[in-house]
Amino acid sequence: MVLRPKGISPGARVLDRSAVPHGLRVADAVMVAEADGPVDAILAVHSLAATADPAALLARFRQDLVPGGQLYVEVPAGRVAGFPLTFTKKGLMLLMERMGFRLVTKVRRKGGIAGWFRRY
Repeated sequence: MVLRPKGISPGARVLDRSAVPHGLRVADAVMVAEADGPVDAILAVHSLAATADPAALLARFRQDLVPGGQLYVEVPAGRVAGFPLTFTKKGLMLLMERMGFRLVTKVRRKGGIAGWFRRY
């Protein structure tokens, strides 16, 4: 699986290299809007917590990923000023499954809930 990003935006720097699956290059959600077709992976750091409709955003991400593509999701754990939504681990997992994503790898993040999910 090879990602075809047009560039890497600053948001991609927040992800530790150790959290990226071997051989996968990652661009963040900003790059998806500039892509000329489906991409192999999307990085969404705090995007779900910052939107009023996380299901609609996930539907867009699912549409923008190739079948089997991966989505890295990170949300703050608990209530955080500036973010309208709060997620629990269970709530995030249920939402992701409902929107057509399966957990591939849990990622330990201080103060956050994160993981790699595969589109199915």
